[in-house]
Amino acid sequence: NTNDTIRNNNIFDILNPGDFLTPPGSNSCGINIDAFNSNWTVVGNDVYEGTLLSPAPFVSINYYLIRIANLGTDYFIADNDLGGSAAACSGTLVKSNTDDNAFFGIFLDVSSAIVRSNRIQSFDWHNSGFQSWTGIHVQGGEVIIGGSNPSNGNIIGNSSGTGSIIVTSDDSGHEVYGINISKPAFDITNSVVKSNIIGAIQTRNSFITDGGNICGIMNVNG
Repeated sequence: NTNDTIRNNNIFDILNPGDFLTPPGSNSCGINIDAFNSNWTVVGNDVYEGTLLSPAPFVSINYYLIRIANLGTDYFIADNDLGGSAAACSGTLVKSNTDDNAFFGIFLDVSSAIVRSNRIQSFDWHNSGFQSWTGIHVQGGEVIIGGSNPSNGNIIGNSSGTGSIIVTSDDSGHEVYGINISKPAFDITNSVVKSNIIGAIQTRNSFITDGGNICGIMNVNG
């Protein structure tokens, strides 16, 4: 499929809590564009959870609000509001500590994409272990995140205040990334990260003093 558009949708209460029949390590997505796709536009959508998310224990579902995982080109992801318990990131998306779950606001493993003017905010995410929480994750491809114009920047958390995103762990060593560039060492060129706002993020730990690590922008192979 090529030249398709996902625009101006309210996508809510769709994250799967799983049960004892759910295969461990399964994925649950708000928007999922998988193999044999290219040149999609994902614009102006709201993805949120209006009720408490309580995942089944010992299943370790990976949660994605937007996931694009294929070798397609020319994806455009813009003006989406991700998080909260209602449209426009209002309220708070709350997850309980019934399991240990990785989270990705936007996950990209593509050939090329532009990601701009998205908001990822209003989370209270509690894990039983040390799985990571990531706003924007790039696994592969030439990706522009933000742009030269300040209005093109993505907002992860908020530009002021505290606690727009709270990530709590019941174990030590959890990681929180605003933007994580995790591409292979041979694929780290021709990407741009510019004009983004990453702030008002807290990490907490339920039992020990280690509150975890926060990294605004991470380039694993840089």
